[in-house]
Amino acid sequence: MGQDKATAEKELKSIVVEADHTLQGFIELGQSFGLKLDYSLDSLDEVEKLLVTFKTRSNFEELKSDAWLYIGQCICKSFGAKWKVSNDLSHYRHHYKLPVVQGFSKFDDEYCPMLEINKFLADGKKSFFKNTIHSMQNGTYRYN
Repeated sequence: MGQDKATAEKELKSIVVEADHTLQGFIELGQSFGLKLDYSLDSLDEVEKLLVTFKTRSNFEELKSDAWLYIGQCICKSFGAKWKVSNDLSHYRHHYKLPVVQGFSKFDDEYCPMLEINKFLADGKKSFFKNTIHSMQNGTYRYN
């Protein structure tokens, strides 16, 4: 999504409209490993297991692409958040022109699933995604 904002917004809208269909294979993959991917916040722990399992496999980038979309959809479905392309250089320069979800916390934070996956892979702590979301909701999240 390195293009202009209008084009990026249009592309993101298309991705989000097709998300449930697009993610069916991702959900089935999780099920084949005995994981429950039901768009609940608890299912984010299952996504972590998939990411760790596939980290060294050749199709990992494709899995990451599905994972960021799934994580964002979980937040949207759980909290009524909305997708957008970030355009805030002052507070979220790392998110600039990337897909983010917003509207899930009283602080109106942007959550960028793409970047959070990379942080999880570097950090590896269990319940990373859930803990990050909760810390953003209660105002204790530390931006890096």
